[in-house]
Amino acid sequence: MRCFSAHSYVGARFYSWAMGVPRYSPRDFCDQPKQFGKSPNVTFRAKALADSELLNTPGDKFRRDRMEALVSAARMQHDYARAIRKILQTKNLSQLAYGLSVGVSRRRIVAMLTGEAVMHLEDIAWAEHALGSVAGLVRFNERRQRLLETRRLIDEILSEEGGDDCATGTLPSTDPG
Repeated sequence: MRCFSAHSYVGARFYSWAMGVPRYSPRDFCDQPKQFGKSPNVTFRAKALADSELLNTPGDKFRRDRMEALVSAARMQHDYARAIRKILQTKNLSQLAYGLSVGVSRRRIVAMLTGEAVMHLEDIAWAEHALGSVAGLVRFNERRQRLLETRRLIDEILSEEGGDDCATGTLPSTDPG
């Protein structure tokens, strides 16, 4: 049974009514919300508390810690959304076909992949079951990103020391003579 209208406003209203108002949207923590789940070149940050709220009370520490946890969760969902999108593209599957295979509406799939809705552990487990190694692709992308960051740091250090960059594969001479 299809619950959503072709008209996005009606579908969104029904989705909100059926699912309730979300506590937060992961994409709210992304510096480029429209790139959530798409681009590897986004950063995530906590929503700043108003200056009047920056008191050093235990409640403020709890709010800051909770905000940091939500930022981490948003980053994880972004990584999983990117992996799911990539696998869908590779397997030439539509979001609708994927949703049908896991028993979730297309609207929910879109909401999770764009960060409008929170992705649950069961959603990740369904993706793993239906698509294959989603978690493996996430781990691969994380390692690749760390390697790129390390390479960038090495290039930066070598350029400060007057050496060649890593792209050429040569290092500055350490020969004292």
